[in-house]
Amino acid sequence: MFDVKKMGEQIACLRTGKKWTQEQLAEILKVSPQAVSKWENGKAAPEIPLLCEMSRLFDCSVDRILDPTACVLQNMGFDYEFVVKPRLPVADYSGPEWPKSISSASVLAALKLFFGLEQRRDSQNRQINDDEEYVLQSAIMNICFGYSYGPDQWIRDSFLIYGLDYELHSRSDYSEDEFISLACREIEHGYPVVIIPKEYTDTILAVGFSDHGRILKGLGFLEGDDQKNARMNFEQLDQYAGWYKADCDMLTLKPFNEKMPLTKACINALLRGVELLSNIDHCGEDKMQGYGLVIYRNWLDLLKEEKQRNAEHIDCVFPHAFIQAQPPK
Repeated sequence: MFDVKKMGEQIACLRTGKKWTQEQLAEILKVSPQAVSKWENGKAAPEIPLLCEMSRLFDCSVDRILDPTACVLQNMGFDYEFVVKPRLPVADYSGPEWPKSISSASVLAALKLFFGLEQRRDSQNRQINDDEEYVLQSAIMNICFGYSYGPDQWIRDSFLIYGLDYELHSRSDYSEDEFISLACREIEHGYPVVIIPKEYTDTILAVGFSDHGRILKGLGFLEGDDQKNARMNFEQLDQYAGWYKADCDMLTLKPFNEKMPLTKACINALLRGVELLSNIDHCGEDKMQGYGLVIYRNWLDLLKEEKQRNAEHIDCVFPHAFIQAQPPK
């Protein structure tokens, strides 16, 4: 329900963030100072054209003015901070049982926690945060701890099981201001964005911003960095200044009309795995003959190092990720 009082408080906060008086804002909008005072006291609401003009002045969406409850907004002098919190509390990470070297699988595990989709709870009714979703997402994406030659693109099934879909935006298709605005708009609507760099640096799961979007706030995941990929604490966010200057892609999320059944996603992953191991599918210009056996041997060595007891139960020629991809019974 629309709350005119909270909207007024938001206008006042945005105005003071610009260090403007009520009289100065009134002059810019060509209204009386009394009108601004009524808005901020919750006694009246500005007309739509004025809302649109304030959206431009404050560099934010109209929704942010109308519904400020979706974010945590703090007055920071001339600046402000906008952070979206997880839907449900998240427990501290427990593990690692497996190496978490794959950044994309870690991002997806963090997304499940952010959207409050993890059904398991600890004694404090927080979402359980362990390796289970990471291993599952590694399987769906056909990535086996760095040893498989899985596809470079993000697998849509990984998102559809959450009831989400995504769009990929290339930095080269936007100006700096447009790219920043795209990120801010998504976050303001309660959806994090994923910044995927073209060079070896953090993949950012951004859940907030400051300095009008020039600084993103979120969690960083790095290919091959088990410790960083295991940290999913939404109370301790990293800051990424100048992120929009790098050559990168931005992954934006949107709701899908229905969730993909987990069984179907697992079957799809298993079929892709068979194609990879048999060289029906391959990466690069040339087939990598025999790499399936190399993957399998590497997987065996890693498995023996990490969980010796499991090596006794191997009865499948596929790496661990593909075993995990078998549909649940």
